Amino acid sequence: YKDSIADQPEAVRLAHILITFQPSGSTEDSVRKIAEAVRKNAAGGADFATLAITHSDGPSALTGGDLGFLSKDDVVPEFGRVAFNLEPGDISGVIRTMYGLHIAKCEERRGGQSHLRQILFKVIPTAFDSSLSYNLVDSLMNEIKGGADFRELAKIFSADDDTRARGGELGWFAIANLPAEFAESVAGMENIDDLDGPVQSEYGLHILKLLDRQEARKITLEDDFDRIKEMARQEKTGEIVDKWLEELKEKVYVEIRPLK
Repeated sequence: YKDSIADQPEAVRLAHILITFQPSGSTEDSVRKIAEAVRKNAAGGADFATLAITHSDGPSALTGGDLGFLSKDDVVPEFGRVAFNLEPGDISGVIRTMYGLHIAKCEERRGGQSHLRQILFKVIPTAFDSSLSYNLVDSLMNEIKGGADFRELAKIFSADDDTRARGGELGWFAIANLPAEFAESVAGMENIDDLDGPVQSEYGLHILKLLDRQEARKITLEDDFDRIKEMARQEKTGEIVDKWLEELKEKVYVEIRPLK
């Protein structure tokens, strides 16, 4: 039984503050001006599908922005509130969602569904916008090193909805299971409460904090009695269930009929 107990791998408990790359107001204003000009052309009689092919950043651009028949639940609320109030032939104003700026057109309504087209303008952060995110990380790092409370700053600034309320705490991770960029960062942390940042991932920029560390070790009865007891209980439960199923097979006659 001893051989079935896995060793405890090296693990760390981490917290982070996530800063995403966001377009500035001026960047969005520039894209909005283009969207408004295209919308004006569409409202003036220009072919909507052709405008979508020419201007849309969405995957539906090649089909003239055709989204097919959709229900309100199929789209994000901001888009749905406008698009599903359109009558056939109507063209919306510019709609802002997490995906960018949209212009929607209703082709047909059928029951609770609408046949829609869209032109999507993605609002992509510029190099200058990205530099603002790096500057914010540097500023937060300096505040924390100067004594500011990491948890409180995470609650204010972190873009991670899942961890923000608990001060950025991510929980425990085996070192081997960490994303490569996190593992590289943690490797340079020698002491509890050490910080590192900016650490860039696909989600944005992170400030990482080491909350605790456990070295790899053998699981022993003396140190891990409660854990071993729970593992034994789960294994025993599995044995009881297996035995009950075997007894059930002997008592119950199962007739297998051929499929018609």
